[in-house]
Amino acid sequence: EKHKNDESVVLVSHGGFISMVLTYLIVGKQWGGANRPFVIGNTSVSLVEWDLESNRFYIDYTNRTAHLEAVKADHQARKGIL
Repeated sequence: EKHKNDESVVLVSHGGFISMVLTYLIVGKQWGGANRPFVIGNTSVSLVEWDLESNRFYIDYTNRTAHLEAVKADHQARKGIL
């Protein structure tokens, strides 16, 4: 409620909790009895968007880790490894 419609909100948490939240978004209050279809790795990024007009969410992607390749490449470059 404190954010304007065009603002983004970032949530940071452990992968297990993010997996539970995603399951809740799909299944609702019965999430506890559902098998979690998501494996969320450490430092991964998932994007969920809420459409105000339709009052629905969209899971754009889950568990992306492409940003880690840049970190790995930078670390290797500092050590002179190609």
